[in-house]
Amino acid sequence: DICYAIGYASVWEQFHYQIEPVSSRVPWMVAVGNHERDWPLTGSMGRNDSGGECGVPFDRRFSMPYGEEDKPWYSFDYGPIHNVVLSTEHQYDEQATWLRADLAAVERQKTPWVVVSLHRPLYVSSTNREPGDGDQTLATVLRAAFEELFLQFHVDLVLTGHHHSYQRTCR
Repeated sequence: DICYAIGYASVWEQFHYQIEPVSSRVPWMVAVGNHERDWPLTGSMGRNDSGGECGVPFDRRFSMPYGEEDKPWYSFDYGPIHNVVLSTEHQYDEQATWLRADLAAVERQKTPWVVVSLHRPLYVSSTNREPGDGDQTLATVLRAAFEELFLQFHVDLVLTGHHHSYQRTCR
């Protein structure tokens, strides 16, 4: 989640004013979260967390190298790291197909490290098992969609957010 504006443009303005000293000098490569995207009947994975924004202010303020509109997953190389950004707020089948092709094309001599970023975690200490977008419910679906690919292609690090706590797992 970027700024929790949930439909209020002034919150976006305040947020960007606060981050400007850093964001004007350092590029930000971001992943969409539920508070930027989720709204009923828009193809999102969650409920009404965006306040009706449906990702529009997020997309306009953070121009990322997406392949197509409303398909906010992408990758880029930065030094020795191949970075992949996925969306946990969109359906996973198309992303998994794209991810398989992307990871298969990584040149480990050029980019020996592979880092994947996505908003919701694959593993989380939470008792929320609500149907639909409960923490454990979606974590199970995310593992089914992506975990085998992460293991098959030896992803070195997966960074997630959403849960507002520090948690880590090791394999």
